[in-house]
Amino acid sequence: MRSAARTLALLGSLPLAVAQCQSPTADQDQGRPFGTAASSTAVVGPASDRRPDRAAEAHRGDSIRPEPSAQPSAPRAEADHRIVSPATEPLPPIAKLEPLAGEWGDSFRALSSEGKSFSVVLATSHLAWPDRRPLGYYRIAQALGLHSVLQAESRLLGVGELAELLRAEPVTLESVRQKAIVSNDGRVRALWQEQCSGRELLATEAPEIQQWAKLGASHDPIDAATSALVRGYVEMVVLDFLTGNVARRSLWLDAQARSVCLGGEQGAFPGFLAPKTVDFLFEPVRPLVRFPRGLDEALRRLDRAQAQALLQNGGFEQWLVGPRDITDLLERKATLQTLLEARVSKAGRDATFSLGP
Repeated sequence: MRSAARTLALLGSLPLAVAQCQSPTADQDQGRPFGTAASSTAVVGPASDRRPDRAAEAHRGDSIRPEPSAQPSAPRAEADHRIVSPATEPLPPIAKLEPLAGEWGDSFRALSSEGKSFSVVLATSHLAWPDRRPLGYYRIAQALGLHSVLQAESRLLGVGELAELLRAEPVTLESVRQKAIVSNDGRVRALWQEQCSGRELLATEAPEIQQWAKLGASHDPIDAATSALVRGYVEMVVLDFLTGNVARRSLWLDAQARSVCLGGEQGAFPGFLAPKTVDFLFEPVRPLVRFPRGLDEALRRLDRAQAQALLQNGGFEQWLVGPRDITDLLERKATLQTLLEARVSKAGRDATFSLGP
């Protein structure tokens, strides 16, 4: 009888053991540093961009190519590594990769065969998801018809391709080998974004920005060229408020094209902001009386369903932001809409939405 009871107990625990064996590890979604074996624990999902538990592992690799997994992953669909808006053409392939000066060694200037310049930021032990926040910022800008944010994409680069592109940069290649996080299929997640040109202006000090803020807060007549620059400033403060971007340091002024450029917004969608911080972000928006044409209509279209389609499309591992970020975005949108309604009530629709094109 005791033998029979022991046998029944073992059989009862068998389904649990089988389920545990079949459960995928977090590394299958997140990836791992070059040259390291897959780990059974990791921080998964958009709630955490940084992974300090990986930092020590990133220095143990001996080869630029990752160790093959026991069960090779099936090839992924092209959409997984070329996530772009249907209305835009994808950025061209890389012909040349040049390292940029920086503390972490994960940022590069890329050139296409046609000479087009754009930036590339690789997933490393310092920043495991370099694409999520800038891509979310870009998609919200596109949805609202705001043009100051340059095109951004999320791609997966093969480690062999990286090794070939950095063949002439052995020191940089070694740094990438040590720090980059590679998935089980041998690719590294990366942010690709068009580069701003012109002169960089510090957001808190540049006299040009102070002048645009004054013009945006008045109905004084301005010419078309100045209107375009004021529009760029207004787009910046509106987007930073909506996305909770507290890390704004600068913007770019292209004096020849008379345009303002924003890009690489790693501070967007932080997950939580104290009420005082939200008030701080709203402070430059509050006095504005001029806004881009069509902004109110675009805000009305940006409901929860559209926000989820833009920021949480696909499986959980493809989400750009968490549910809290979407809720905060919609709450700030309602605050902005209240301000716009007050401006229209006082000055009229044409005067309020006068920044073109």
